[in-house]
Amino acid sequence: MKTTDSLKAAASSKLSERNATMTKTGWWNNWNLRTKVTLLAIGIGVVPVIATGTLAFFSTSPVVRQEAISKQENRAAKAAELTSRFVFERFGDVQILSN
Repeated sequence: MKTTDSLKAAASSKLSERNATMTKTGWWNNWNLRTKVTLLAIGIGVVPVIATGTLAFFSTSPVVRQEAISKQENRAAKAAELTSRFVFERFGDVQILSN
């Protein structure tokens, strides 16, 4: 029974010692160099790309929207002109046939 209690006490002591060490040194110091370098590389590589993409999206969005509206207006005007011309020609054909 004493060995089980002494093992529990030792484990508890090591756990509290590790927690105290983590509190003193911080989470960053507990990571190895490979993990730190990987996280920094991802941060340096991904964060600027996301920031640039977001900035480009929000700055060009109104321009793209206006360009799409302009194209639709041009298509509608062209379709109206073609329809008007077709109806005018058919009206002329009806007048010729009616005389």
